[in-house]
Amino acid sequence: MQQLIQLQRERKIVIKPADKGAGILVMDFDQYMDSCNNHLTSTQTLPDGSQVSYYVPSDKNELKKAKSDILELLKEGKDENWLTEAEFRAMNPTELSPARFYQIFKVHKSHAPGSLPPGRPIISGNGSITENISRFIDFHVKGLVPDIDSYLQDTPHCLRCIQDLNDQGEIPPNAVLLTIDVSALHTNIPTGEGLDALADFLEARKDKSVPSDFIVKLMEKVLKLDIFEYDEKLFKQV
Repeated sequence: MQQLIQLQRERKIVIKPADKGAGILVMDFDQYMDSCNNHLTSTQTLPDGSQVSYYVPSDKNELKKAKSDILELLKEGKDENWLTEAEFRAMNPTELSPARFYQIFKVHKSHAPGSLPPGRPIISGNGSITENISRFIDFHVKGLVPDIDSYLQDTPHCLRCIQDLNDQGEIPPNAVLLTIDVSALHTNIPTGEGLDALADFLEARKDKSVPSDFIVKLMEKVLKLDIFEYDEKLFKQV
């Protein structure tokens, strides 16, 4: 164990949990860095064939301005009594840091011997300028999620839904049960459309003591001011 700790300190190995299960990966430090750098410089192909970056370089000035923009919005919420003093203090980003980027790896996916499995990028918001804003938003929207038509809580809920279909009448013997998965879900949701959908659901609330427009503005800060640190450099997810 002491040898592993020393090798980590010397930046010769990286130890990370596996993406699935309880396993761990011990990997070459340079391989890990190359994987992270490849991800941070990756691009998405748009329908017209053009390429756009997922991430762009950022700096301390942009982080400072992001904190200022968030604080200005929070002051508005406090002045309008939409936020309590405690909520305002908890979300104040002034002394907080950027998020942090790292990767874990999908050992359950096929990969060539000696190479890293496909990576799962993670931007950890713990202690970041938008962490408690996200918690505030979650508190106000989580009660709306079960009302979405496509909502499935867990496997027992899915089985109850199937039972409901059976109770309505016999399912034809040639019926096929299908599932779908969305590749790169987060980056394939247009930000503007996502905010519009959030606004529509917020307007369905009974308790609007915190205005829907204010929550949507906070959500926009979370989505557009996602500044994070990796290898002592700052980036922004766009």
